[in-house]
Amino acid sequence: MFKPIITILSLLIFSPVLANEEKNDAMVPPNQARLSGEVFSFSLNSQGSMYLLQEWNPGRVTLTTGEVVEVKQLRYNGYLDQLIWLNPANFQPIQIDKQMVRSFSLLVPYLEDSLYFENITFKRWYEPNPINIYAQMMYQGGIRLLVHRSIHTKREVIENRGNALVARAQLKPNPAYYILMPDNQAREVKRFNRKALYRLFPEHSQEIKDAFRSQRLRIRNEDELIEAVKIIDQVLGKG
Repeated sequence: MFKPIITILSLLIFSPVLANEEKNDAMVPPNQARLSGEVFSFSLNSQGSMYLLQEWNPGRVTLTTGEVVEVKQLRYNGYLDQLIWLNPANFQPIQIDKQMVRSFSLLVPYLEDSLYFENITFKRWYEPNPINIYAQMMYQGGIRLLVHRSIHTKREVIENRGNALVARAQLKPNPAYYILMPDNQAREVKRFNRKALYRLFPEHSQEIKDAFRSQRLRIRNEDELIEAVKIIDQVLGKG
């Protein structure tokens, strides 16, 4: 009797193959910084995209050395938290070596401002070990507001394809928002409402509440969250 085959989505295919048996480097003039990484070959049977933006966009990568590389085609993979570059020399997608990257910007034609990300390591107050992510910076002052543009599997659907049962992932954005304190401890914003922010700063909750009321601030989206964090920064600065 025929037995159906189930494709397990947790089996991820990543090929650490180096083009021409060496690192892939950007085609830039001598004495300028170069990007390097591994050929990107990742397969996932899914509905939805692994990428923050579907199209390639020009961008700017700042290396840990301080050198800046201008490139024509970049994409951020939120499923893997990796920066992917399309090498113009051979049109191969390259996963840029994360240890080389200090920050990067994506220049999106229909957005007024570029999207700025930092390669950042911090601790969530409730966990003993730090985490490392590419985080989009939304506000930078005495405290910082950042968002991890993560994409995750909402669920898996089993589909019948010919003589096989195939698992298909449904992907969706799963952004995580953090307020980063000067001591590099992060407080996660789990809900877009004022009470959630009061609970993050109990010692200043009444001052923050008064400031929000005076500004008639409601928190329903990212722009209003940015305004709220600016107010919290001002309150903490007076303390």
